[in-house]
Amino acid sequence: IYPSMILKTLKMKYKIFINSQVRLLQKLRHTNIVAYKDSFLDREQFLNIVMIYCEGGDFYLKSKSAKGKYFSEEQILEWFVQIALALHYLCLLYTSPSPRDQRGSRMPSSA
Repeated sequence: IYPSMILKTLKMKYKIFINSQVRLLQKLRHTNIVAYKDSFLDREQFLNIVMIYCEGGDFYLKSKSAKGKYFSEEQILEWFVQIALALHYLCLLYTSPSPRDQRGSRMPSSA
């Protein structure tokens, strides 16, 4: 699985920001967050991010295959807990003190 983004048309500050986000993805280790595997630039300067395979698919595929049927309450609660745990992990990661004070991970302003 790899989402891609074209970099050649972006300003340098956005390229630096995207690079910091890729480095952050490399460090994430949580059961409920799809793991980073690799990233590369292709000939057209598209950034491709390779993530591990999600057995059973992602939410988009699950919702498409449901074909209008409702998910069970148990399934929804399970997903809710997984999302909450992943968000909690990310919040702890971003709010814990670090030597750089997370300066490199904030989105640059458009100015």
